[in-house]
Amino acid sequence: MNKQIAIYILSTAIDKGSILLFFPFLLQIFTLEQFGIWSLIVIVANLLVPLVTLNGSASILREGSENISIGKYLLKKYVFLTFFVGTSIGTLLYFIDNLQERWLFYSSLIATYEGLLILILTYIRAQNRAILFLSINIIKVLIILVIIFFTIKNKIEFSQYLTFQITSMFFFTSVFFFISYFNSIESIKTAFGTVLFFSLSLIPHSMSQWVMSSSDRLIIKYMLGAKDLGIYSLSYNIAQVLTLLNIGLGLALPTYLIKNYSKWKNDNFDNNIIKYYSYIAIFLFIVIYIFYYIDYKYFNLLKYYSSEMLNLITINYLAIYILGLYTFYANYLFYNRKGTIISIVTFYAASFNVVCSVIFIYIFGLIGASIATLFAYVFYLYYIKLKTIQIEVNLNIKIMKNIILVILVMIILRIGIISVTS
Repeated sequence: MNKQIAIYILSTAIDKGSILLFFPFLLQIFTLEQFGIWSLIVIVANLLVPLVTLNGSASILREGSENISIGKYLLKKYVFLTFFVGTSIGTLLYFIDNLQERWLFYSSLIATYEGLLILILTYIRAQNRAILFLSINIIKVLIILVIIFFTIKNKIEFSQYLTFQITSMFFFTSVFFFISYFNSIESIKTAFGTVLFFSLSLIPHSMSQWVMSSSDRLIIKYMLGAKDLGIYSLSYNIAQVLTLLNIGLGLALPTYLIKNYSKWKNDNFDNNIIKYYSYIAIFLFIVIYIFYYIDYKYFNLLKYYSSEMLNLITINYLAIYILGLYTFYANYLFYNRKGTIISIVTFYAASFNVVCSVIFIYIFGLIGASIATLFAYVFYLYYIKLKTIQIEVNLNIKIMKNIILVILVMIILRIGIISVTS
């Protein structure tokens, strides 16, 4: 299992980290204004994916992990629905979207092919085929890089670049759908209405998580301005190193829990993994501090250094660590098909996050945004734990010792490090 988790983390790093690889080249193609529109297209596409796919990946993972033949049936159903919904929305927007560069139209198309690819990748996850999962992500990134270099060489316009990317990715997704679907695994039908209700019940969860991860940036921009937004974004991006580990765990753990539910609980796998997760979190935090200090002394890549920046990084990192612990409880609600409960908890946490961000930014300034995020994730963890133990009465997940250890190490490092201020 450790090998599989490592592969999923690597896959996540390649997929999510590709944005960092792409944007220096994209800046050679686009004007600054077009780059801003491209960023907006990507953000909105991410928001649209669960809507276009009807959140089908949740059903494929839940049912497919238990019976891969049912997973294959659901893959076919959700691929058809996603293609129908996505192309219908795209066709409608093609005629009514009069916004600059038709960015909403392109967002819908990118959301459609990304949604289709997520459905296929989820089906592959349900089979524990981590190597194939990694290979598809690598090929996807390479295809987009080839399109970018082709665009640079031939000086292709913005809209043409988007057309090439969307067309290529639809073809790429179709190939892997046929490879995944037409194999030796038999397809077994299931009551689709019940499964569809489960996936739809989790859409508010996906939307609320988007709010939790993005709302603070919008509030900072409105209340404090672009410079403070840049400082906060930089600190958050540095702290997000831990997010790669969180996503890797989120990809790998549900499948193993569903397939080995009794053994998972009896052998206290959660507590063992949380212990190692905490150790790795401490190690990565030390690496971040070392990188920050070395960069300040010798390279000046970040270009902004102060005690405030270190405080922001530290609090944001702790918040992301707390968010990682949430996953261990949510997995049990996912196993028990309690999608509505997960969505309600996430909605309340997102609302709490927005309210706290406005109040704390107003009172404390920029550091208030980090404190609000930390408080919101603590609330998120507490609430999801409360709901989980109401269903899993004998659940014995121990997190307090690990949280205290991580906090103590972070405080010691923050106090002990040589003051780096601008």
